[in-house]
Amino acid sequence: MPPQALAKAAEAALERGSERDAWRARCVACRTRRTILGCFYVAASACFESGAVELALRLLCHTLWIHPGHRAARADLEALSAFLDDTDDSRAA
Repeated sequence: MPPQALAKAAEAALERGSERDAWRARCVACRTRRTILGCFYVAASACFESGAVELALRLLCHTLWIHPGHRAARADLEALSAFLDDTDDSRAA
């Protein structure tokens, strides 16, 4: 299967909520391509879904370090950051 088809399959699986299938398809695609940007984003989504929030944040930051214009990663990072900032404020009160 061509890398582009695997990348599309990974995106479709992520939209369905099947993080493991998305991760699997993206890893296979990454083995055949030089760019691994999508791997970090899919990994971040899978980590968040499995409860590894700190790792998800680190992977989102890494995705944005590689490609600052990655809209989905930026939106997810901003949403997580806003949630965590709100949680920290309520603990301090």
